Amino acid sequence: IARDPRWGRNQEVASEDPYINGVFGTMYTKGLQEGEDDRYVQAISTLKHWDAYSLEDADNYTRHNFDAKISNYTLADSYFPAFKASVTEGGALGVMCSYNAVNGVPTCANSFLNGVLRGEWNFSGYITSDTGAVADIYEQHKYVATG
Repeated sequence: IARDPRWGRNQEVASEDPYINGVFGTMYTKGLQEGEDDRYVQAISTLKHWDAYSLEDADNYTRHNFDAKISNYTLADSYFPAFKASVTEGGALGVMCSYNAVNGVPTCANSFLNGVLRGEWNFSGYITSDTGAVADIYEQHKYVATG
């Protein structure tokens, strides 16, 4: 979702509208993955960045240490629709978790986000990390499992 024109990666996003991004993601996914022979995947579409990722560098925050404080409503209304459409309608087979955290939990370690993908949307593909995002869990976010 492109919400701020100062973000350095707006050219990677189709729109600021969740619905339009969902239609774009669905068609892009189908175009990559579906070929002439239904028995084979032509290529795998990897959706990125899961999720709430739209910061480069600002006020001593980087994409590696940023914690997006977002309500469940905003996640569901703004950030999830494009991913959901691309998974449930487009059949995306790959998702890349992002560097940032969402509400204190790094996305690559976030069981809530994983539960939405796999539990609610029946995503059966692979989840991969962005380069260095797994190391960011403990090096940048200082996140460790408790209990």
